Formats: sequence, structure tokens, C-alpha cells
Amino acid sequence: MDRIFMTEHKTIAPKEWLTLFEISQALSSTLVLEELLKLVLQSVRTVVQADRGSIMLFNRIEQTLYVKASFGMENKRELINDIKVEKGIAAKVIELRKPFLLNGDLRDHPQLKTMEKWGEVKSALSVPLIAKGEVVGIFNLSRITIEDNFTEEDLSLISFFSGPVAIAINNAQLYNKIRNMAIIAESERDRLQAILENISNGIIICNNNKVIPLINPMAVKILRIDRPVTNTMTIDELFNQQNDLKPIYNLLTDFNISKEVFIENEFNLNIKGESVYIKAACVKLFSENKKEFSTIIILEDHTRMIQTQKVAAWHGMARHLAHEIRNPLTPILWAAESLLDADIKNSPDFMKIVAENSNSIVKEVKRLQNLLAKFSSFAKMPDVNLKTDRIERVLQETIDMYAKSPMNIKIKTKFQPDIPLVKIDAEMIKQVLINIIKNAIEAMPMGGNLTITTVSLDKMVLIEISDTGIGIPANIQDKVLEPYFTTKESGTGLGLTICSKIISDHGGHMKIISRENEGTTVIIALPAEMEGTKT
Repeated sequence: MDRIFMTEHKTIAPKEWLTLFEISQALSSTLVLEELLKLVLQSVRTVVQADRGSIMLFNRIEQTLYVKASFGMENKRELINDIKVEKGIAAKVIELRKPFLLNGDLRDHPQLKTMEKWGEVKSALSVPLIAKGEVVGIFNLSRITIEDNFTEEDLSLISFFSGPVAIAINNAQLYNKIRNMAIIAESERDRLQAILENISNGIIICNNNKVIPLINPMAVKILRIDRPVTNTMTIDELFNQQNDLKPIYNLLTDFNISKEVFIENEFNLNIKGESVYIKAACVKLFSENKKEFSTIIILEDHTRMIQTQKVAAWHGMARHLAHEIRNPLTPILWAAESLLDADIKNSPDFMKIVAENSNSIVKEVKRLQNLLAKFSSFAKMPDVNLKTDRIERVLQETIDMYAKSPMNIKIKTKFQPDIPLVKIDAEMIKQVLINIIKNAIEAMPMGGNLTITTVSLDKMVLIEISDTGIGIPANIQDKVLEPYFTTKESGTGLGLTICSKIISDHGGHMKIISRENEGTTVIIALPAEMEGTKT
């Protein structure tokens, strides 16, 4: 076997869940990049044996990689230097954005001939670290003295870890950039003031006493503040006294009493009658004694971008709707016209033809009614009403609805104990769960297992719903969340689209992983309540 690209989802063993938990703890415990990556490598070594391992960070501008953390490479300093990304495995991993597994005699591999040291490696894997659509680094493991080759399961496990690690790297790099900005602010305040007055982001800095020593003009513009702002104003005066801005104030208040050092969220606010979409990120900057901290609030106005996306989305949906309406109109027209044909009127089978054509017309009209009803529910979806809740309660209530499901369908649950609370609209989340479970049951006409798992990871609560059904063909998996795409004869193609929108409105995301004739897994990720905000 020369190479394998990982595409399947892996069932995670208890020991690996523990490692996942340790990595999650590591990611939330520090923003010092070297410490974070060292902790990740230590945790991974407990479940995947390797002689060497490294996490390499990618410089997109210079197209170079450099080792930021490693083990088993103490006497190989030549590998620590910057590596130009031109050829070889690293170039392929970055180019294809897919994990890579190499086994066998690596000395004769065409992409490794230029690298002298690969002759001693018996097996290697390399996984891209991708955050916000960009490759930020590569996770490498190799075996020299260990006889067994790496397996697809090893590759799948490291790939599973790679997402949270990449996000943590991105956050740590962002934290370092902001921290450096704050250091510069102390020594070159006037210069920083000039920079802040001209950047496109809103910046607010508040100290331990909630006083705002700095707020740039863009922050004033984004928040639609029309009153004088001074450097003695407090956070309470800026946010709490203006009801339109209270969601941002609540985020900041919860953040300041929590142990988190970085958080971000998006808000759809109605400020003085104007619908405004704002992304807010908060970062803590600690003093040398670690007892006091200042908070930097970074604001981005996404109003115009969201409005443009909405217009484009509605245009696309309108085209789909017109197409879907046109399809049944043709057989309706043919059926009606045939009844007016003189030859058919004089046919001895005229009444039979009338019955058949009438049934065809009724069938197509009902299909149109169903389509329009679904479209109407999608267009009139209410705003989510978020309340603190326990996801396992909502899951159990939904599962109880299927207590009388066919006996050949077994529903199993694996709920993580003491999972964090979530802020959700329970009824809307239940609607999502019902839709997904219904699809899963329909995908197992001969019976099977439906497994529902919960786990907390990197400030998110994950719900995993897996069936052992017929699966989804690989060539259409990317389309299943698109409006009006369906493989069901009577489907409208809006069910999963509505589910995806509900989860997105909760600040989460939904992913579908499937293998034909083996089953499908739907993963729902919802933001967990921060420490200090649980009730």
C-alpha cells in the first residue's frame, strides 16, 4: 500500500475519548503555543505509538514549514530549519488538504527520493491542520523501530484531533498578535491610536475596573453610538444603558467572570430600528502577576455581507422553486389537454382515461402543495428563543417519541456525564432531531441500530447520530444540505436545509458523514455554556 486518503468516520474507543478529553483540556488551558502543542503531542502518544512526531506550522506567505513541537527528533536539528514547500509529501498534504498515509519501503517513493533520511522510516502519516479554511500546519508521525505499520484507524484518529488543534493554533496565533499589539500600545500609544483610527475593525479596551481607556472610531460607528464617548466611560455606561447592545454586554460580562481567555460570537441586533450583524471577539490580557487583566473587544460589521448573502440565497431558492413548480405543471397540462382531444372523447376507454388523468393531476397538485408548504415554513421560520438547557433532556424527550418504533430498529444512547449546559431553543432543536432520526429510520428498512452519542470538545457540545442504513452515495454527499436536493420520490429537499439553518442560528454547525451500504452519521455541534454561566 503506497498511500491512503482518509474519508471515513471512525468509532472512537473509551481510551481515545479520554485522550480527546485531555486534548480538549489542553486546548482550553493555555494560549502559549509551545505549551499547547507539547501537551497535544503528549496526549496523542498515549493512543498512537510512534518513534517520532512533530507539529509543523505553515507560513502561507513564504510557503515554508517549520517544526514548532516534536518528540524523537532531539538529534536531528537539521529538520527544525524552515522547509520550503515545493515537492514531497508536505506539498501534497498542503495542496490536497487531505491526510496522507505511507507504508512499505519509502526509499523508492518518487516524492521522497530527494530526502536522504526517509530510508530509515518504515511507516509515516501526515495530516493537514486546517482552521477557517486555511492550512495552518501539518501533524506528522513516523515509525522507525516499531515493526507495525500505521493503519487507517490511526490516520482517522489523528484526523479527528486535527480540527480542534488547528483552531487552537489559530486562536493562539491571534492571541499572540493581539498581545503584541497591547505591548506596543504601552510604549507607542500615539502610533497605535493612529492605527486603530484607520483600521476596519472596531476595537474597545477595558481595564479591570470596567473603564474604557480606548475605543476607536470604527467601534463607535459599528455600534451606532451617537453620543459623546470619553476615556473615562465604563462598560456599563457604553453597553448596559442601551438595550439594543445588551447581548454584547452579556457576552462580555460572562466572559470576564469565566476562566476563558478568548471567545467570539455573532449577533443579529436591532439597533435603533436597523438590523445589524456584528461579530464580537473578546481576549484577556493578563498583567505580569496574573491577578489583573484587561479585555480587548474586537468588532466586525457583517451587515452588508450578510444582506448580500441573503439576497443571493433567496435568488437561488427562487430559481429552484420555479424549476420545481414547472416540473409537475407539464404532466398536469398534458393530462388536461388529453381530455379535450376529440379522439379520446370518442374512445370506449374514455372514462378510464379520465380517471387515470385525474389521479395524475391530483398527485402532482398534492406534490405542489407539499412543496409550497415546506417553502412557506422555511421562509417564515421564527427567530430562535435561546434558554439555558441540558441537551440530554431534549434528546431523551425526542427518543421517547420513538418508543413504539419498529421492533427491528434498536436505539442506543451514549451520553457523556456532566456535559456542559447549552443555550438552545428546545423546540427547534427537537424539530432538527426528529427530522434526522426519521431519516435514519427510513434508511434502515430491514432494521438496524441507531446510536446517539454526546461529548463535549473545545467549547462545543457534539451530538452524533449514527445509523447502520443504506448510506449516501459519495457523489451526492456534498449536496444533501442544499435547498431542494432530494433522493426521495415525495421529498421536497428542504428538511435538512431547515435543520442546518436552525443549527446555524444557534451558533453551531452540522456535518454529515456517510458510506454507501454501511450507514450515515450526522454530527451537530452547539456552543457550550462558558464556565461561570451555568445555572
